[in-house]
Amino acid sequence: TDLGILVTNTPLELHYLSVAEFTVGMLLALAKNFKLADHNARLGLWRSVSSTLLQNKTVGIVGLGRIGSRVAELLRPFGVKFLAFDPYVPAEKAKALELELTDLETLLKESDFVTLHAVETPETIGLIGESQLRMMKSTAYLVNTARGSLVNEEALAKGLRENWISGAAIDVFKPEIPQPDNPLLGEDIYFETLYSPHAAALNPEVMGQLPIVQMENCLSALRGKVPKFVVNPEAIPKWRSRF
Repeated sequence: TDLGILVTNTPLELHYLSVAEFTVGMLLALAKNFKLADHNARLGLWRSVSSTLLQNKTVGIVGLGRIGSRVAELLRPFGVKFLAFDPYVPAEKAKALELELTDLETLLKESDFVTLHAVETPETIGLIGESQLRMMKSTAYLVNTARGSLVNEEALAKGLRENWISGAAIDVFKPEIPQPDNPLLGEDIYFETLYSPHAAALNPEVMGQLPIVQMENCLSALRGKVPKFVVNPEAIPKWRSRF
């Protein structure tokens, strides 16, 4: 910014939808116990797995941005109830989305599923630690497709081992790639966990659009036009002085 260099990003609607769909998929996989069901079916262990009905369950959404709000839209047909926590979202937006805003503690205590969609900031690092996990129902599930730093991984592993919660689905770790000694990789919590390698937005549709938008940003800048997606607009005056 001080040098007058524009920084751009690629906030694609397809990207937000992709992560939201992935989140719902992980939530469903936890609720329906797909991991254990697949394992038992391969072993011939028939009618040996129970699952959770979503109807009338409470889903707590932490972060009501583009992804969190999409998750609510996708889950609404299942007949779930919603709680939401986002200190930066006005009550009017939550009301328009038919969501009930509440504090984090209430959300954790009352939700059957907690899904994280907050950005990484100094305030959100370690947002979910031991004290927060202990607030949750022993039958509850945690889904994180946001940033690994939002969750204290050691606390989560401990909570899963000691049955503070029933399970967790994680697409993001801190650091990435997780080391072999990461407590979440223990075999004793294998069936309580579902992991993916930061893949929520990896599909042909999103990957096909990203380089196009990136190139459009670059070409606009080279032609002396302000790119569509500038994240440091305060650099624009100094940047324009070059032309």
